[in-house]
Amino acid sequence: MEERYKLPIVDDLEINRRVLDSYLSKGYEVVVASGGVEVFDLIQKHEVEIALLDLNMPNVTGFELAEHIREMPVYSESPIIFITGAALDQNQVIKGLSIGFVD
Repeated sequence: MEERYKLPIVDDLEINRRVLDSYLSKGYEVVVASGGVEVFDLIQKHEVEIALLDLNMPNVTGFELAEHIREMPVYSESPIIFITGAALDQNQVIKGLSIGFVD
């Protein structure tokens, strides 16, 4: 059986998690979380290869999550992709890239 990459999806909106899970579970082993505390439990239980993080969540931002994830040696080089429905300004894009977002 072919091993599939584990892909966490972190978004506070259930509909977004469902849509992304439905689409991406065809090629990845998807694990979902609705926010910060949940994602830390998730990435400690499941070693993941890439992460999709929503930038705008009520209790923690995607930027903050990415910074904490980057502090973990096992994830210091893992690709992180931010997802958002909001327009980003140039400073936010630069901040994301400096943290290590790849897209």
